[in-house]
Amino acid sequence: MRHVVADRLVSTAGGFVTVVSNFENGFRFSAYSDMLFDWPEGRPADYNLALSDKIAFTATDENASFAVAQVSPGFMGTNLVAYYFTRSRRLFFFYGEGNGLADRCQVFRDVPATSIYDTLNGFLCADLKWLLLITSPHSSGPYRPSPNIKTPGVQLSWFTEANTFPAPLKSTLSP
Repeated sequence: MRHVVADRLVSTAGGFVTVVSNFENGFRFSAYSDMLFDWPEGRPADYNLALSDKIAFTATDENASFAVAQVSPGFMGTNLVAYYFTRSRRLFFFYGEGNGLADRCQVFRDVPATSIYDTLNGFLCADLKWLLLITSPHSSGPYRPSPNIKTPGVQLSWFTEANTFPAPLKSTLSP
């Protein structure tokens, strides 16, 4: 977030900050899941990771299942956003009066990832077609190179907790 906010004096609420966009009616908060993986074993903190390194990014102990996901309404120009913490199962919903600046926060506790959509719709009494992709890191053990890959590199291990994005359409074109 420090790269998004130009003014370091912008007030925050519990570490969250409202971002105001001038993108007219095309503005929409993104939907993402930021996962916390373990640093590669045996590498110093200042190590520069190369994509060709044979490293397994997995999660153990306190990092397992830890992710912060941002949830967005499916409609453009809707100034609402939610953040979900997978480990604590907490949902923070930011909104404003009359679609204004999101200066209010509703906290929902013990919400399974699969219930986020219904929880937000129930609070608002409307279906805003929430876009969410909730993923969290898991442990998959040591690095295992995939067969038939000439330049194996980073291995990632994650679990999809919830996803409302539609599946891609099947192409009828032949390669």
